[in-house]
Amino acid sequence: MAYLLKQDKELAELDSLLHSGDRSDLLSLIDSLVNVPEISLPSQLVLRVGYNSNLTSQSRTLGFDQFGLIYGASYYHSSGFYLDGSAYWSQEFEPKHYLTIASGGYIYPWSKRLMSVIEYSHLFYSYRGQEADVPFSNNIQVSNFADFKYVSLRLDYSFLFGNESGHRIIPGILFNLKIEKVMGLERITFNPGYTAVFGNDSYTEQIPYTTNPLEVIFRIRRQLPLYYDSTTQGFGVMSHNFVFPLSIHWKKWNLLCSYSFILPRKVAEPIDTDPSGFFSFGLSKTINLK
Repeated sequence: MAYLLKQDKELAELDSLLHSGDRSDLLSLIDSLVNVPEISLPSQLVLRVGYNSNLTSQSRTLGFDQFGLIYGASYYHSSGFYLDGSAYWSQEFEPKHYLTIASGGYIYPWSKRLMSVIEYSHLFYSYRGQEADVPFSNNIQVSNFADFKYVSLRLDYSFLFGNESGHRIIPGILFNLKIEKVMGLERITFNPGYTAVFGNDSYTEQIPYTTNPLEVIFRIRRQLPLYYDSTTQGFGVMSHNFVFPLSIHWKKWNLLCSYSFILPRKVAEPIDTDPSGFFSFGLSKTINLK
């Protein structure tokens, strides 16, 4: 969700983070609802902390060269409504706690195999780079899941808005591999997946009216502008995302180890399209509420 600081490359282009689908607590809950929709899950509180290794892309990922921490909590009500708060910390920024995302949504199982999730998120930044531009501070997302035992299909639509607006369409495929009751653990799941982020993008650059020295002098003396804005717009594939998450479930605890590989693609703005990859680790605990 949302490539948010256009002029600050350290925080530019957060879509790969927000649209990666790497929300282990929510996906685990969705998996439970899809596979046993006839069972009403109790209200739950999920506490989590996570770690991201080197994120080295300079465009559509976070861009810090060392590491970052993610921590938060999710509350799921048995009616299907949920609230989520996530905080992001990085040693690269000052203040180090630079971003908080507050979300609320509703999970609805249409059938044993089909499910939809609608979510609204607001992004609060404590970090501001010099002349930073934050075009998107809100996101409304609708996610649809179709489960076929070993394969799950996903189709998301996001509307980003704030000072500007943007659209994202994210199709994806996820493979479900599961081993239950092994080595004293409840289950081990491996869910490799792929998503493509389609979206609209725009890029504005200043073009000189003329490069002729005499004409430049003439415009300066007449106090005429030397440049005009030229905007390029486009819609297309913004990135290809591959994720390889391994989850270990024991009682109310879940350990997530994941590797993500991202291939950014140019739509309108000239960016560095070199691939990037990073490891992430997360630990969460589920507390059933009466």
